[in-house]
Amino acid sequence: MPKAKELTDSEKSQIDLLHELHKDWSHAKIAEAINRNRSTVSKYLKNPEKGIRTGRPKITTERVDREIVRLAKRDKLSCAQVKNQLGLDCCNTTVYNRLRSDQNTKFGKHQSKPVLTAIHKQKRLEFAVEMISANRETWNDIIFTDEKKWNLDGPDGLKSFWYDIRKEKTIFSKRQGGGKGVMVWAGFANGGTTEIAFCQGKMNSDDYQDILANYLLPVGPLITSGDYTLMQDNAPIHRSKSTKDWLEVNEVKILPWPALSPDLNPIENLWGWMTRQVCYGQGRQFRSIPELKTAIVETWSNVPSELRESLIGSMKNRMLKVIQAKGGSIDY
Repeated sequence: MPKAKELTDSEKSQIDLLHELHKDWSHAKIAEAINRNRSTVSKYLKNPEKGIRTGRPKITTERVDREIVRLAKRDKLSCAQVKNQLGLDCCNTTVYNRLRSDQNTKFGKHQSKPVLTAIHKQKRLEFAVEMISANRETWNDIIFTDEKKWNLDGPDGLKSFWYDIRKEKTIFSKRQGGGKGVMVWAGFANGGTTEIAFCQGKMNSDDYQDILANYLLPVGPLITSGDYTLMQDNAPIHRSKSTKDWLEVNEVKILPWPALSPDLNPIENLWGWMTRQVCYGQGRQFRSIPELKTAIVETWSNVPSELRESLIGSMKNRMLKVIQAKGGSIDY
């Protein structure tokens, strides 16, 4: 029988946290929450200092590891480029793991994060503590929604690179407006997606309510068990009195959402998948708005069910990470 994979520091922290928060939880329930084997969790809790050992030796030396980190950060190279330049006889995943294991190296995007105040962090922490006990069926019945702008000449702020956390992150400029584009609204749940709604100009509350009437109400019961909950952020048109009244009249339940929390919304990862894998793959740009719209609709209609299910399945772990970060931002 193969040896169990060694617990990461993050997994050990999650086990400790769940064991402390939920003293009535069995080892099996904790194991299910972090998606690990029960015996692995039990062995760790019985002897936290020992953990689980792995017998496979590293295929790179410490000197090569340092070269990998130095090259990736200095030249902003991908894992494949680092591997090729150093002539390494290993897979890209090995290079990736070496970079991830360096405490001063991080993989990030040229994209700003919201500045969280103490109040924001407290609200995020309260939300995570409340939702950490939610079961998979609860998450399956939540429809996660968002608006996004798509540009003709490429995505906003999605260029990724390796950087040294001890140094100031590089800032890249781009053309104002991104060569024109379109704004869309969409939502997804474990069981499926809404249709893409293209927004005309700047939306007001009435425009937003029309979108919900035409794109959420008809499909909401079909992609959930029927009793669904809407997740929306705290944009003014989402929380206006008019919209609140409309939601109440139409009996749409709302998931109370902490402000400035795009890192908790799995649809952000779905946008990223669309951007990297299809819409702007290989540096693709679009000549016209109709061409861009066609690509968006085609891509959205082909979101893999495995991706939807994986993103919904990540929600418990997101809650864990927020608790560990005491309400701070998380990488997801």
